[in-house]
Amino acid sequence: MRMSALHLVDVGYLYDRNRFLSAMMLSLTAIVGMEMPFINAITKVDLMKKLGRPEMNLAFYNEI
Repeated sequence: MRMSALHLVDVGYLYDRNRFLSAMMLSLTAIVGMEMPFINAITKVDLMKKLGRPEMNLAFYNEI
């Protein structure tokens, strides 16, 4: 049986660069510590209708 881990990140973290980078560093720490395949997922995406588009463009998220 193969296992993987799931890291959930709240959509609110997409609107602040520092919080987003902090969430990604936490995810990286967990990946290294657990030594297993990892999936990062964004939760509460439905709130983006209220919050609008994040300031950062898609290239910012792809580079990270």
